[in-house]
Amino acid sequence: MTSPVMEELGVSLRQRWMAITAATVVLQFSYWFILEGAAPAEADGASGGLIAIGLSLVPVIFLVLAFGSRHLRPTAAVLRAMALFLVVGVPLAVLDVVVGLTLGYALGGLSALRTPEPSEGVVRARLIAVGAGILYLIAVRWLSPGFALFTGAVIPFTLLGLADQSLEGRARLR
Repeated sequence: MTSPVMEELGVSLRQRWMAITAATVVLQFSYWFILEGAAPAEADGASGGLIAIGLSLVPVIFLVLAFGSRHLRPTAAVLRAMALFLVVGVPLAVLDVVVGLTLGYALGGLSALRTPEPSEGVVRARLIAVGAGILYLIAVRWLSPGFALFTGAVIPFTLLGLADQSLEGRARLR
């Protein structure tokens, strides 16, 4: 049984979470390669090869998310996602690699994950979820840096899915 919100979305709740899970699995390879490449930057200089491998996987992450969620215009969505990742995530990653990458992936995912038509409230809810998640990550980064590494690897697309699911729950209550 699907809700009216899911019928508008054109993808079942299970399919959406499968797309989010698959994209998160690919994200793990990208994220950890970039972190591993950036880690020696403090001592000997960044390992450009590992960072390049991690960055080369970013379009694949957004492709998996766009096609998995049956985005109506997956190519345009992936290009927007890449632009958001490169314009917001990469510059912030220079300052703080964990927060920058997480925000870049989350904003890119916001573009790549299909939204229902009309998308009233969905983008706003997703942005609020991303903002809250980044604030949480910054707090965790300050309190427990090691735990923040793992948190940053998991939350980017999970936040988007939880925002969509909370909107669906509210629609059911109406």
